[in-house]
Order: sequence, then structure tokens, then C-alpha cells
Amino acid sequence: MALSTYTELKASVADWLNRSDLTAAIADFISLAEAQMERVLRTRQMIVRSNASFNVEFGATPADFLEVRTFKLSGTNPPTPLTFLTIDAMDQESTRLSASGKPRFFTVVGGQFRLAP
Repeated sequence: MALSTYTELKASVADWLNRSDLTAAIADFISLAEAQMERVLRTRQMIVRSNASFNVEFGATPADFLEVRTFKLSGTNPPTPLTFLTIDAMDQESTRLSASGKPRFFTVVGGQFRLAP
């Protein structure tokens, strides 16, 4: 059965549930399913390129940020890829690196990127 409208989707879920006491909750079920799919699935339409300038260790992520596929320094020829580290690994690596220099590593801390060195 092809579903072409939200109303048809709700009717199909109601048929599948076969319970009239859950009819009012069907919209919530659909919203929860959509939220779960958006957390897990990645489609090509969700992948975008972005440029940012960093002159300090931390920089804000874009407002619509989901995850990083690659992170490259565009000021080098050829562009230099950065290596992802977990937050703990970045803390350990930062103790061994000088305080300045061309970044080699990155991580995501909350709503910020962290670069090192």
C-alpha cells in the first residue's frame, strides 16, 4: 500500500495497531519514529560543505551541525586532513604538543570544535 499523505499514514498505523485506545497517540508515535530516524540515518542531502576560520583552540560548530565526515586545512597545498580524536585522547595529545602550530587533530566538545596543537 502506497502512502501519499500524513492522514493515510496515520490511518495505516491505526490499522496496524488494531487498538482504538491508541488513536490519539499515533501522531506522537510518528514524531518519535521521525526523530529516531533523523538521529541514525544520514542521506546525501544531509551532507554539506562548510568553511570556517580558526585562530584559537576552540570554534563554534555550524547551527545545523550533525557530524563531521572530514575536516581539512584548506590553507595548505594540498589540503591537509585532520585526524579525529576522542575528547580524552585529545586531552592526552594536547599535553605532548606545543601550544601553537599547524593543527593536526580535531574533536567535538559540545557545540564547539577543538583543534590541536
